[in-house]
Amino acid sequence: MRKLNFLNMSLNEIERIHPFTFNDTSIEFLDLSSNLISSLETIIIVYDEEFKPKNQITSFLYSLSETLDSISLINCKNLKEINWNIFTKLKQIVRVDLSGIPRSDKFWLLESRDDTPIVWNQNVIDFQIVLNNIPLNNKDYCLSKELFNIFNQSTLFLYENHPCTCFTFMWKKFIYPRELNCLANQTIFDELTKECENIDYYCSSMITSTIKPTRNKDEKWKIILAIIIPVVVITIVLSFIGFYMIKRRNKKNLKENVEIKGGIVNLCVTK
Repeated sequence: MRKLNFLNMSLNEIERIHPFTFNDTSIEFLDLSSNLISSLETIIIVYDEEFKPKNQITSFLYSLSETLDSISLINCKNLKEINWNIFTKLKQIVRVDLSGIPRSDKFWLLESRDDTPIVWNQNVIDFQIVLNNIPLNNKDYCLSKELFNIFNQSTLFLYENHPCTCFTFMWKKFIYPRELNCLANQTIFDELTKECENIDYYCSSMITSTIKPTRNKDEKWKIILAIIIPVVVITIVLSFIGFYMIKRRNKKNLKENVEIKGGIVNLCVTK
């Protein structure tokens, strides 16, 4: 296995790969095309200093960090989440082929799982990202901004007839072929120049609208108790007041009945 450089695992309906699968290998090219993988990451159980178990997110690609230079994930239709931080851990990686993968909001995910800074290997002069048969729109530009600030020495391979959007217009310096068919049209180019002039403002408003405040369970219970306790207290107080008023009214009615009966008895005695 140490001498294995090329591994083709395409068309095998693979759903997940154990993180230790490629230990003690020196694979340079890995073909996982047309499999059922949903994520490049997986969760393993590790133990802290107090020997307490906890979940840790890792990737089966990390064991290839010193050797892997190319990976193909063509037509992995179930691959809904791609954390690009994985590729920053691969020291030799120069080409990633994601052609034919359905685009989702987590297609451009860039997230550190251990809270360490995300740093790209600056020794890689040309990181090739192949995105054939994936239509990319204005929203993709917004979601990929942070990513291309990190992977700033990249070449994006798109199909020549890819529709022109703010993604292709704003990232045209990264795109190959350099002149997409629509960008070669001066009229379309001028329209995109105007349309994408305020795209960063659109991105800011889009990201703000999608961010929702999160609260932990303790905070939620505090809010619930803060609402419920006053309501319960008010209900109890009102119940006591109602009970007191009913009791007082009944006592008053009883007294009036006694007085009436007493008056009737006195009247009979007098007669």
